[in-house]
Amino acid sequence: MKTKACLTLVALILVNVGCPPVYCQEQAEIARLIEQLNGSQLQARRDAAYALAEFGPLAAPAVSSLIDALKDDDEQIWAGAVTAIARIGPSAAAAAPVLIRSLSDRSEQVQYRSAYALGKIGEPAIPALSEALGSSNEEVRASAVRALGWMPEESSQTIPLLIASLRDDDEHVRQVAAQSLGKIGKPAIPALVEGLRAEQPVVRAGAALALHDLGPEAQLAENELRRATSDDDAKVRAATIAALGNIGAVSETTVDVLINAIRDQEAPVRNSAVSALLTTGAGSNAVPELIKMLSEDGV
Repeated sequence: MKTKACLTLVALILVNVGCPPVYCQEQAEIARLIEQLNGSQLQARRDAAYALAEFGPLAAPAVSSLIDALKDDDEQIWAGAVTAIARIGPSAAAAAPVLIRSLSDRSEQVQYRSAYALGKIGEPAIPALSEALGSSNEEVRASAVRALGWMPEESSQTIPLLIASLRDDDEHVRQVAAQSLGKIGKPAIPALVEGLRAEQPVVRAGAALALHDLGPEAQLAENELRRATSDDDAKVRAATIAALGNIGAVSETTVDVLINAIRDQEAPVRNSAVSALLTTGAGSNAVPELIKMLSEDGV
């Protein structure tokens, strides 16, 4: 009875200050769910966590209780809470420190969902994610760069962090950084073109991989990618050729470059060239060269 009286009072206060009836009902229900989440009944708490997620940003008053729920040992309560926080978005900024700690969890699912929630929190989470990029744990770094990729609106802040992560000592972290840059899209192209000219081969290869993930949007970088196909590093050549194959329509000059790459000394580069020619629909142009290769010894 005490709970119902409290919720009724909340609703009355909202009505008296001019709150629209539907909004009043929603806020009263959120207040009820917060109390349920803070209760002692396991199933009721699970239900409350999931129900709060349905309210999206309106559930912002529940952030404190949801943060406590993130520390719960029950997997369902945690899952409902992290989903609710992700849907609340920037107003759930206070949850960032707890989510950062979850990036080192042994469960890949927990790492992934925590990174997603941090990405949805957006700009308020960037300082904590920037710090996490310096972690000695490669899984934490990978999850941090994954989270940054879910913030396209904050690209001016996230792109420099992601470009720097292309230099990471861990290959997986570099791959995730490239994927995150690919998710950002066109705003990342100038930085990626610059990355193709970087001193470190891993950065050049990572930039090419990100441009590959951009698909047709990366046509703006066709000339620079074509230049990079003569890179001294075979991994860079293979990555840039693969990117050229994935950007859609390419110029005749680029097709010629892809045909020439069929004769590269490194097998991964040759394989990338064949795939790129098939993807671009220019495979028929390479038939004479392929026949010539088949007729040569040792090819």
